[in-house]
Amino acid sequence: MAPVATTHSEAPHSEAPHSDLQDYPDIENLSITESILDVTPCTPLTPSQESWSDYPIPSIEALRPESPPISLLDGLTLEARNTTLSPPTHSIQDSGFRDSRRRPSYKPGNDWEGSPITYRKLYNSTPEPPSQQTEALARPIESANPQPQAQGYDRSVGPIARTPSVIDLLPPKPKKATYEVNDEVPPYDEPYFDPEFQKAIRHGKNLAGWIESVLLTCDLAKDKDSQIHGLMKNAKQLKQFVAPAVCTIGVVGDSGAGKSSLINSLLDEPDLAETAGLGAACTNLVTEYRLKKSEHTSKYTVEVDCMTDAEIDEQLRELLWSYRQFHLYDLKSNDITVDEQQHLADQSNIAWSTLHAAFGHEKSLTESYLQDKSPGAEEKLQEQLVQWTKQLKWPTQAREHGWFGSAETIEKCNDQLERFRTGNLWPFVKVVRVYLSSQILKSGAILADLPGFHDSNHARVKAAEDYIFSCDEIFVVVDIVRVTTNKNVEELIRKTLGNTMGNSRLSQGISLICTKSEIFNIRELKKRFVGHGKRIKAEDINVLEKDIQEAEANDEKAGALHRRDKARDKRDHLLMTARNHFIEELLLRNHAERFSGRSLSVFCISNTLYMDNRDREREHDLLIQASGIRKLRRFCHKVSARAQFRVANHFLGVRLKDMVQLVQMWLTGGSQATMPNDTTIQKLLVSLREELQTEVSRCIETSMADLQRSRREIMTRPMSRNSLRWTEAALEAYSDWGEYHHSRFAAICRRYGSYQIPGGPFVEWNLEVIKMMTQDMSPWWDALRKSCNVIIKDVEDIIQQKIENMRLKVEDFHGAPLFAQALHTKRDAVAYILRQLRDLLYERLLSIKRDATQNHGSAYIYELMLPTYRECNLDSGTGVTKRRMGYLRGAIGSTNDPILFNQIRSRLRGDLLTLFVDIRNGLRKDTLEILTQIGAELEMLRGTEAILLAKNGDFLGRLEGVMKKVLEHMVKIEGSVKLVEKQAERDS
Repeated sequence: MAPVATTHSEAPHSEAPHSDLQDYPDIENLSITESILDVTPCTPLTPSQESWSDYPIPSIEALRPESPPISLLDGLTLEARNTTLSPPTHSIQDSGFRDSRRRPSYKPGNDWEGSPITYRKLYNSTPEPPSQQTEALARPIESANPQPQAQGYDRSVGPIARTPSVIDLLPPKPKKATYEVNDEVPPYDEPYFDPEFQKAIRHGKNLAGWIESVLLTCDLAKDKDSQIHGLMKNAKQLKQFVAPAVCTIGVVGDSGAGKSSLINSLLDEPDLAETAGLGAACTNLVTEYRLKKSEHTSKYTVEVDCMTDAEIDEQLRELLWSYRQFHLYDLKSNDITVDEQQHLADQSNIAWSTLHAAFGHEKSLTESYLQDKSPGAEEKLQEQLVQWTKQLKWPTQAREHGWFGSAETIEKCNDQLERFRTGNLWPFVKVVRVYLSSQILKSGAILADLPGFHDSNHARVKAAEDYIFSCDEIFVVVDIVRVTTNKNVEELIRKTLGNTMGNSRLSQGISLICTKSEIFNIRELKKRFVGHGKRIKAEDINVLEKDIQEAEANDEKAGALHRRDKARDKRDHLLMTARNHFIEELLLRNHAERFSGRSLSVFCISNTLYMDNRDREREHDLLIQASGIRKLRRFCHKVSARAQFRVANHFLGVRLKDMVQLVQMWLTGGSQATMPNDTTIQKLLVSLREELQTEVSRCIETSMADLQRSRREIMTRPMSRNSLRWTEAALEAYSDWGEYHHSRFAAICRRYGSYQIPGGPFVEWNLEVIKMMTQDMSPWWDALRKSCNVIIKDVEDIIQQKIENMRLKVEDFHGAPLFAQALHTKRDAVAYILRQLRDLLYERLLSIKRDATQNHGSAYIYELMLPTYRECNLDSGTGVTKRRMGYLRGAIGSTNDPILFNQIRSRLRGDLLTLFVDIRNGLRKDTLEILTQIGAELEMLRGTEAILLAKNGDFLGRLEGVMKKVLEHMVKIEGSVKLVEKQAERDS
């Protein structure tokens, strides 16, 4: 929706009594004009109206002592500048908050004032330039003969006015408006994007900035050991609150499917995700696109994570194995099929290309050198490769601490990435992160360009599988032409997702992104979708085609070709939309069941249409819509909206409130009424705090013991009791392999237990070995999760009760009721912390369960059996099948010595122990922070600094005046948030 440009008129206002607050312009008026200029003019208040503007909050920029930055004034007419920076009087609607007694209705995609809800208005958005339509109408007046004495800025009245010249009064030549990605409408049905909630966050941030500005005027603010400095630092952090990254969208796809083009379209950054000419190197790296941070001053910031020594060692070992397996293996005597030979050859070629890229400058690196068959050759080669790695020339500190760079253009950004995507360093790069300001990233999403599974070595595949498992949503990018049959779709999914398909999280969504939707045959689509009872009415198409024919027949007339193009756009839009909807419905109907309860979405998009039309005149918006990119971007925002709402709600309801209460207690500590009973209060409160700290520490240690007991009783001890039975079942399943032809048995070993039977199903033999164990353990996982949930809930209840007991003991003391209110806020903080820890516990448990019961690169069974499979692959000659079966039987063990299942139990025990220790440490850290805050609040009540300042100057009086208005604003914020929460509950 295009922004509506309006003129700003100055609202008349009466002169009000002077106060400190009048030194600042109104927060909402300034913040809106800073981010977007499409605001409906305000109606002046009558004296009877109640408004937030009765207590104007200064914006963060206006709080700075120096003149505001030029960016605040650019894009505003002179009249609008004076209106913005003059003491305003406007309605409650303009202040950004609605009457808390009811939730007013608003039309989809519109603010309550009628202006569109766009991404420009997101509280944490990096300041964007105004839209081109608004820029053309709101260009600042510049005199051809400026008078120096007329230039300047006065904080009380805003920019100093001057008399415009005749040139100034001429209307600017309007620009042709092109597509503006920041004017897209977010998913308003999500609570996080509710206009009232967004403006509540904006007000909350500016309240923190207001408090910081007042604290800065105190002499003690410069003393880093003072309470005032700590309060100021806390306020500054809250003022800078931005949406954290809360979800990851992994993008995978076959070569040529349009994966990089899709990322560029979603980011609205042509040529940023670049793969042309880079070959397999670039596709083997994980590249994340993240929202730029406040400390990033350039348009693009690049961060490169390199592998650790252990990861490099594993990478080199895998490359060496992949290369030597093909060249040293007896392909003829083992009856390897043509397909198998090609697979081994492909893996060998990838390994050689990677090693040559890294060490091609070493003269001794030749293929014959890597094919050395002498005893101990492989270990010697491994040592030499490791030594060469240490001699590589990395950029300064890149090897130890990662590498950072910045750029102002896409070309410079890609030039910096080139040294890590190509050359001799890329084989040892783990993750590349590019930080930028992009609309799709503003609600906390991370776009991750992931490598495929079919063109990488085992180490890369393992890393990619683990990364995909951690993603919240997976975009599988496929060519729309290849999804016309079910068989093609099945093959594409298997090829793209590999082993991750069967062992992903149920909460993880899958989206099939069908690219190249601009390719179609008009005649075929008309035949299928146009006519009576079909998706498109015949008369609609006939009218458009008649317009096209008439325009072409009279192409000499003015505007004829323009009318033809518009008619073509409308016709193509109708046909593409019909075809796309058909494909989306077909894929959902045929494949939803395959994903076992996980969310499946389908989108048909055209990167070509989007990029070709994003810079054209705005009237080509129909083709932007037909491209499907706008719809897909909206979906990305919905993925992160729920988690982001929880984070932002915590900011308003706990962090901001806690900061305000701290300042209140600092002021209360210095009041004369508090001083007489200061000693009595402090002794009691200090005693209660120490008691609380002791009991919380005891509670945490008890919970750790309970978690360990649950682990032993529910998981590891039953595993010990059943390991012999599981081994017997595994040996029985393994004995069936002896019935296969030796060539098929050899193929199972070469594929590490995973095998596609010719003309049959894809079989995971490793899963057959642990099948009984997996079945028996299924209810144990549920029992362990429930037990952990009960333990965490008990911890929360105990801590909450201890804090409540402390609150009840102090609520009768003067000054302590405020402390009691702060303790209530701490209870909310505890609830949030425990919920975060519980979510982390569930996520890690699910990951451990995946490793223990599934077959993938990081699975227990895979890693434990891998050395045995490779031992089988190195053997050949007469009787090789019998020897291989012996190797495998030895790895499984016997009913007297269950080797495999003892190893699985040992790994599971170690991972669970690590998890529970991490939970305990996290709980200790977070609760210690809360206890530290309680201690700080006690120190605030002592009033040492406030008593001292009371004798000097009017700082306390000014701070009290500001805090009075802050508290009134906080009530409004809380009411607005509750309205949004209630509406969300009704909607759900």
